[in-house]
Amino acid sequence: LAIERLVPEMDVLSLKAIRENYLPLFALTYSNSDTNNPGTWGVEGSNIRQKYDNLSFNVTQRFAWGTSIGATLYSRMTDTTRAYSLINPSYNSTFQFNLTQPLLRGFGDKAANVEAIKAARTIQIADASLRATAFQTIYQVEEAYWGLVAARENLKVQESSLAGSRDLLARTRAGARIGTESGVEVLNAETEVARYEDAVLSAARIIQSREDQLKKLLNFPAGDGERLVPLDQPTVELRNVSAEEILRIALDNRPEMETARRRAENSRTDVDYYRNQSLPRLDLSLQFWALGVSGVKYVYQDNNPLTGIVIDKIVGGRGESFSDILKGKYKNWSVNLTLEVPLWGMLSRSGLARSKAAEEQARLQMEKQKRDIEFEVQDIVRELAAKARIIASSTRYRELAEKQVASETQRYQQGLVGSEWLFKYRQDLANARSAEIQAVVDYRIALARLDRIRGTSPALASAGIGN
Repeated sequence: LAIERLVPEMDVLSLKAIRENYLPLFALTYSNSDTNNPGTWGVEGSNIRQKYDNLSFNVTQRFAWGTSIGATLYSRMTDTTRAYSLINPSYNSTFQFNLTQPLLRGFGDKAANVEAIKAARTIQIADASLRATAFQTIYQVEEAYWGLVAARENLKVQESSLAGSRDLLARTRAGARIGTESGVEVLNAETEVARYEDAVLSAARIIQSREDQLKKLLNFPAGDGERLVPLDQPTVELRNVSAEEILRIALDNRPEMETARRRAENSRTDVDYYRNQSLPRLDLSLQFWALGVSGVKYVYQDNNPLTGIVIDKIVGGRGESFSDILKGKYKNWSVNLTLEVPLWGMLSRSGLARSKAAEEQARLQMEKQKRDIEFEVQDIVRELAAKARIIASSTRYRELAEKQVASETQRYQQGLVGSEWLFKYRQDLANARSAEIQAVVDYRIALARLDRIRGTSPALASAGIGN
């Protein structure tokens, strides 16, 4: 369970990683350069040196519907030795806003967010798998527990029979010494004692094996020497069960049905995705940008830079270029529609066909799982009824065996029958007692199986796994 419990935790982390793609993306860029190049136009000078100082900040946000928005603030300082520059150093700033929205292919939550949708269901499938493992483990633990109870009770039966056989052997030996019992009777009594001694050793060995099995399921360290002593007694209250009620609960709660449903939903999501991918691409793009310009502006004589005569200059800084942006001095916008019709999308729809086949397969698997549960419910109802009848018959058989042993003991004491008949009836009684205990234990195990089939267990809530 500890191993299986890590699977949904890892799937949750995978979903978080996918959802991180929808977190805002911030980018900050700074660059500084100094270039020196020969002039290629006589009036600008023979040697041109330019210094650049660039700073940009960008924010991009994706949305689950395929929408993408971005905002960029850009500022550039240019300081040049090029002759006849109107503004030098100059500050050019830009604020730009972009919005892109798919209108056909990639539009909608099922198309743009398919990975996150399926990842969320993968978590649910992993949770269902954990619950299924928990149900099976609980059933195995209960089965092993009641197996240990049966083994310990069987040891008590064998020890009781051994004690009775030893007492009878002592009386037989005493009778042989005074001549009322024969050597054959002594030999029969000794054989009976030896048989029960062997049965006690065998029963004790079975207890050790059942303890090891339960320890393994409970994750006990091997060879710890700890003894497991069950507190429950092999008693049971018979239940009246309804197949219709059990089936209703099972279909609502069984993790296998949850897994089948989620896989079918994932298959339908794939069909929707590939159907969307078969559409042409039609994207809407909106852009808005505002410019700002500032710096040291030179005023030439007659407003003609070619005169080379500067009559004034207006000094500005980077802040003024940002002010132009805020004032909307130089506003721009554009709207674009892009249509893309790929040839492969028109001729090949293999992805859509494959996803439809997977959807049909998932539907059939869900129907098969439902049918399997129906057979399980039918079987457990029959099993509980049969084991209830076995308890009644084994109890009746044990009561008759007790009466038979009492009667045969009286006849043996009166010398009417030999000890071999008494030993046979005593052995039948021991077997009847063990059979009665096993019948009760089998019914308790069947009740544990009923819980597993219904998909309900109080133990899961206490373990923090859910019911």
